[in-house]
Amino acid sequence: MEALSKIPKDGRKIFLITERHMRTDKLFYYNVYKNKLATELEWNTYKNFFGIICASTNNRVNVMFHVKTDVGICEKRIAKRDRTEECNLPKQLLPQLEKSHEEMFQEARDQGIRVITINFNEDMTPEQMDKVVHPYLIQLLKEQRK
Repeated sequence: MEALSKIPKDGRKIFLITERHMRTDKLFYYNVYKNKLATELEWNTYKNFFGIICASTNNRVNVMFHVKTDVGICEKRIAKRDRTEECNLPKQLLPQLEKSHEEMFQEARDQGIRVITINFNEDMTPEQMDKVVHPYLIQLLKEQRK
């Protein structure tokens, strides 16, 4: 919370780059709730918390990256990671998340937010991922300096 409160509100351009956008967190948790993996009390508590955290940042987004990966590829990667918390995901969750993300990105486009879609179906090392994403970030920074 303290870091968010330090974001300038005077109109200066700032660059806040995060791994995930807060909107994706909310849509993920909504799908968890919809699949009865969270109670209504937990969902309502989350929504209240989300509202407090995002009040000052959600309206300031101007670019989002859509790291697009097919559901089948996601399933294989989840199986390969073999994480305990991922082993019992409902079969319908990933297709629901894909649909929710597509809707979220379309809504962002409709609001004038630039969405850059990158296909991440190929397995890549972190270094290879950097080589794919880095040119986009450099271009965005150059555009913002104009």
